[in-house]
Amino acid sequence: MTTITIPPGSNLDPYLMANRINTRFVLGPGSYRLGTGWAFDKDHDHCCLGFDCELVGAGSRETFIYANPVRIPEGAKQIESLTAGSRSEYCESTVIRGLTLVADHEGDLGTVVDPGIGVIGIHTWACRTTIEDVVVQGVQGTRPDREGFGVLVNAPGVYIAIDEFDTQPVGGSRIENVEVTGSGYVCGVYIGYPRPAETSIARNIRVSSCGEGSAHAAFGTNGGVLWSGLSNHGRWQRAVFCDTAGGESTVISGSHLRAENVLVEFRGSTGMKWKDIVVTDSLLEVTPAKDRTYAAALVLARDGEKPGPEFDGVAIQNCTIRGGDGDHYTGSIDSAGKNNGVFYCRLTGSAWKSPVLAGGFGGMREFGTVRL
Repeated sequence: MTTITIPPGSNLDPYLMANRINTRFVLGPGSYRLGTGWAFDKDHDHCCLGFDCELVGAGSRETFIYANPVRIPEGAKQIESLTAGSRSEYCESTVIRGLTLVADHEGDLGTVVDPGIGVIGIHTWACRTTIEDVVVQGVQGTRPDREGFGVLVNAPGVYIAIDEFDTQPVGGSRIENVEVTGSGYVCGVYIGYPRPAETSIARNIRVSSCGEGSAHAAFGTNGGVLWSGLSNHGRWQRAVFCDTAGGESTVISGSHLRAENVLVEFRGSTGMKWKDIVVTDSLLEVTPAKDRTYAAALVLARDGEKPGPEFDGVAIQNCTIRGGDGDHYTGSIDSAGKNNGVFYCRLTGSAWKSPVLAGGFGGMREFGTVRL
């Protein structure tokens, strides 16, 4: 691997454009600049950091990258501050470590973007992603279609499935010691491997909502991720949410999650499957905002016509679940399912009601809970 040291005060764009494969870029203490037009740059595969490259700073409290909003086409709904890997080809790995990324920043290269545009902090497209000791600030989004993300992890644009079930040759990613701050229609951290061959680790992650109103979702997940040590602060509609592609074999544990509407929600359309998604051994708090009268611990829902997605083994178990004012339900389901529910939990702070089985469907139970 080639190593290139970039001096503080530099614009990163020329270095990243000139060195696209198997390169480690080393940043020192201080500030750097980065343009946000990469997502629209086909000549460089829409990615700042190329194939199997690394971007390594001196630490998240030492190295700062200011993503300046430049080269944004008219009508764009989102901009991406730091992209890595490959959107159109195969990429084995990408590493981002030891830095703070400030998105939506007014600096030497441009002016602040339209406040309605979706701002994504870090977006990777690789079989294996490592993001460690990283802070992302300034992500934002507006409904209905300008969603922002703090950290968004996806598979590369091209891969060869390893079996007839379209299992992706991805996983083994590590997202660790990460902080995200954002506002509006945003998801803090989302790991989007629906059918990974290996398990990924995501731990010690803190996301904060800092704007007016409640943000969309603190965490998003598909399959094959062991999450732990998660916390979200400020106002969030949901703590955990996903409505894309399905997934299986994901566990969230040892976390403190908060929401104003739903703590854990998965949904989708017919043909999608969610299997063995478990939140366990955590403290969960749901407190409806003043303009809301409904809250739930676990929601499994369909988008569109029946029968909807299949839910199997999606559960909250061995948790303490605190409620606020208003009606609280342990869960609801309006799609096909089995073995889903809220099990062996302590329910406090509200008169919790039993699960709602809508549209003639079953597939959700509650047992072993204690109401205090």
